[in-house]
Amino acid sequence: MRFTWFPIAALLLTGCTGLASPANTNVAMTAQAGSPGWEPVTCHHTLAPSSKTYCGYLTVPERREDPTGPGVKVYHVIMPALDGATNHLPVMYLTGGPGASTSGAVELFENAAGPAGIYRRKFGATRDLIVVDQRGTNYSIPALYCSEELAPYRPQVYTADFELAATLRANALSRCRTRWTQRGVNLSGFDEYEVAADVADFLKVRNIPRVNIYGASWGTRLTMQVMKKYPNLINAVVIDSILPPELNPFVAEVQGTQHGIQALVNHARKDYPELQSYITTILERLKAAPVKVTGTRYAGGAGTCSAPGTGAPETYVVHVTGDKFIDYLANQLRSTPYCTNLPKTIKQMHDQQQYTFIADNWISSMDFSFSAGGPGGGAAADGMFQSVFAANDAFYASPADVFGNILRRVTDASLAGWLANSFIYREASMLGSWPVDVLPQSVRDPVVSNIPTLMLVGALDVATPSIFSRPSEAGLSNHAYYEIVSGHATAYLPCVLDMVESWFQTPGVAPANTCPQTYTWDR
Repeated sequence: MRFTWFPIAALLLTGCTGLASPANTNVAMTAQAGSPGWEPVTCHHTLAPSSKTYCGYLTVPERREDPTGPGVKVYHVIMPALDGATNHLPVMYLTGGPGASTSGAVELFENAAGPAGIYRRKFGATRDLIVVDQRGTNYSIPALYCSEELAPYRPQVYTADFELAATLRANALSRCRTRWTQRGVNLSGFDEYEVAADVADFLKVRNIPRVNIYGASWGTRLTMQVMKKYPNLINAVVIDSILPPELNPFVAEVQGTQHGIQALVNHARKDYPELQSYITTILERLKAAPVKVTGTRYAGGAGTCSAPGTGAPETYVVHVTGDKFIDYLANQLRSTPYCTNLPKTIKQMHDQQQYTFIADNWISSMDFSFSAGGPGGGAAADGMFQSVFAANDAFYASPADVFGNILRRVTDASLAGWLANSFIYREASMLGSWPVDVLPQSVRDPVVSNIPTLMLVGALDVATPSIFSRPSEAGLSNHAYYEIVSGHATAYLPCVLDMVESWFQTPGVAPANTCPQTYTWDR
């Protein structure tokens, strides 16, 4: 499951709400695991001209129940307010995944000049912006990448069926777990309680009284845990593409996927009244007669729904099946901005029976699932993902629970297969081969809070649709809820950035929604 986006977290200095900027020099670690400490270091990313950004490591115990045991280093990037203000509460930016890289976010925020600078200006024009590599990710130490085990399978899985790809991934992840434990890493130290405590410890060592938090995707669940455990540290929050603590995504993604596909059909009904029939027919055809299609992988990236990839192309013959068509739909429905050509593309597939888009998507999807690379790139730290979900959702829902939900709700064999492979057979945590200490049942308690909370969801999103988070409104007495014309992670849209900025300026005052209220589809 792709619960991803930009990452971010918390930071500040003593005596004021602004962040004083120490020199960017490497300093030897002095803090012991039992005593949270701060070490300024040279930033890993390229700084913009005249940048005042600085970086450092928070040192905390690997497990707080063992404060004298091994420690971990949590990397932070601190970007002072563009206008030099020091009297406004900063914004902590908590990414998703869990295990997503912050590198893309940092590069985006660092360059405040130019068209892309709108992200930095909306988040950090008048307040400091803190981007955190959560423990286990990117430049934090250790960073729980599994690329050593996963990446070698790439050429094989491009041409494999979904079942084989899922098995290879699960087995590779089990070997990754063995490697990390043999290196002395206690994977039970990488759960949402420890990450939430990292936020609190950072604020403590930097003497920051309170903070605003923006969380996206799984970062919304992390934000909600901070709201539950450390409410006095928070001024206001924005949660974007919401995964509530009380919801088990492995089970609920059955309804989430169905909801997202139905939302596409509903929102495209005026322009494409036969869209549901097109989808059904494609699934029936591919079930009866899968086809071999040449797909392309681009060295510079797969591109977007409307733009080709970049870099040197490599071609592979993909066995296109119905479950791979579902994978294509699910990935497109997560897109923000949304793919205006998606209904048209589906119609063309139906009319022409040409499935190159599905083949290309499958190759890109396998690049994500069999990640290569490490810190500084876009690869996910799969070991962090597995550790987080093994300590919570995978324990509180068995494969039988997931499969039972599929049997009760799904009649199409391709959709059922995609769901089973995506949320059971490819995940080491769900298969019981990523054992960690389990968090208490209370981790799943809903949030009850009067902290000003702006709730944002994408209308087409299959990963975190509105049906996941609408029930959470009941416990949030000071909130505003918006369903945006988009997919996953709505703050890619300038209109949503305006809402985020407004909420942090005047928490609790519902912002104006200037986003489009209807979809515009290519004809």
